[in-house]
Amino acid sequence: LQETEITKNLLRLSGATAKTADIDELVQNVVEITREITGARLVLSYLWDSGTKTFRPGNAAGLTRKMWPLFKTIPIDLGVTSIRFTMDTGRIFVDSDKAGKEPLKLRQEGLFDWVEDARSISILPLVGKREYLGLIACIYYKDSGNGYDSLPDRKKVLMQGIASQVSTALEEALHYRESISRAMELSQKVETIETMSEISKSILSTLDADEIFEVTARMVSRLLPCDWVRIIEVDRMKNEFRFMMGFEDGGVLESIIVPFTSTSLTEVIYTKRPEYISDLRKVESKLVVEKELVKRGYLSILRIPIIVKGEVTGVLGLMSRRTSAFNSQDLSTLEKLSGQVGVALENSRLVTDLEEFSVGAITALAATIDAKSPWTRGHSERVTEIALEIGREVGLNEKELKEFRIAGLLHDIGKIGTNESILDKTGQLTEQEFEEIRKHPGAGADILANIKPLRRILPTIRGHHEYYDGTGYPDGLKDAEIPFCARILTVADTVDAMGADRPYRKGMSQEKVSAELKRCSGTQFDPEIVKAYFKTLEKKNKTLL
Repeated sequence: LQETEITKNLLRLSGATAKTADIDELVQNVVEITREITGARLVLSYLWDSGTKTFRPGNAAGLTRKMWPLFKTIPIDLGVTSIRFTMDTGRIFVDSDKAGKEPLKLRQEGLFDWVEDARSISILPLVGKREYLGLIACIYYKDSGNGYDSLPDRKKVLMQGIASQVSTALEEALHYRESISRAMELSQKVETIETMSEISKSILSTLDADEIFEVTARMVSRLLPCDWVRIIEVDRMKNEFRFMMGFEDGGVLESIIVPFTSTSLTEVIYTKRPEYISDLRKVESKLVVEKELVKRGYLSILRIPIIVKGEVTGVLGLMSRRTSAFNSQDLSTLEKLSGQVGVALENSRLVTDLEEFSVGAITALAATIDAKSPWTRGHSERVTEIALEIGREVGLNEKELKEFRIAGLLHDIGKIGTNESILDKTGQLTEQEFEEIRKHPGAGADILANIKPLRRILPTIRGHHEYYDGTGYPDGLKDAEIPFCARILTVADTVDAMGADRPYRKGMSQEKVSAELKRCSGTQFDPEIVKAYFKTLEKKNKTLL
């Protein structure tokens, strides 16, 4: 009967080791079946940890609730002589005391002293082809009645077979887990590379700093598991941080300003090195911001400097509500990303500086044109502001408004060739003099025609004196034939011209200007543009009130 039971359990063990790829399930089945086969009171499993050179507690069969904490917290060191011997030889080590008077050798070496009344301990080594896998300890008590003093040769052979079979199954399970782990790691690396490539293309394809910030923040929240991500600008002049675009738990965060003195984030600026805090609760002398973060449940922080020309201009910040949420791979990924963001921001800054220089030069040129006559000083800038207000009202985007600003400033550049005597004449213009005035829209477009970046605004400059009913100049365009921005500029130009003093008349009041716009709506002016202008007036009046 006993032989039949052992055979049955051996078949169970064979089936369990053959079909189970999950290591935890495999080892649990092994310790339970081994206990039944060997008749041991306790069967304990330990798995090899190559990093610490120890055998870490795994699964067990026969332990009481009181024993579990002791078992799970005490690893076995490879340096123990008996353990090293059995692992290196691959043979079962049997430690027993027939008389029960001498302490077991393993206990003398500091092992299993938490197991009371142990009279015999057998160690089954689990060894793979290239490395240790683990070990199984079978422990007998003095009341076991199973010959705890020694093992019959037959039982030793049986246990050696168990060790060999379990070693093979465990090695295969470890290889399977390793292959799955590598596949997952490879998949994650591929996804990271693809996302990084997407980020790189996105941020390097735009020259708008706000767009760079938004794209980066969105992509980082996809790239790494975190609960909070922000792009933080550094303002050294005001000694403050501007927390720009960011996301918290998937929702968009509003911009806020934080003084340098309120947060440890300043360390990133001074050291130019990343900052990683695995558990914010353990940081002593926390500043205002960090105290608030702990209150809100944030524990892990990773902050990466964004460096442009050797200076920290911003910080890429991530937070998690878990401790130790970020690893060295995350740090490496974010450092690469911050470098790309730095390049993109530098490109943006150079273009912004160039645009500001260009607008400055254009503004100076417009002022020079307006200065040809004391009556037109400041005209181009005033017209531009009115035109931009209308443009925003009708829904022009930022790029269109930037181009429109330049068109407004340069709309009268053609007057550079108009004689001052005509511009300053106090009396009525002759037909010949009026013909000279009519030349300036076309002349302005011709002057700018060879400047490639300004070609898009040429139709606006040429068409700003075209009338909605087709009676304007220089081309007699009407209705939708007139470029949209030119129709806006016509209204803005006329509003300023009617409201300003001229050598031949005094400027009109706002009431008269409004009445004239209404009267000429549909003939000289696009009715929709006139309506948009009046809406800008309403908003101004509400603001003043």
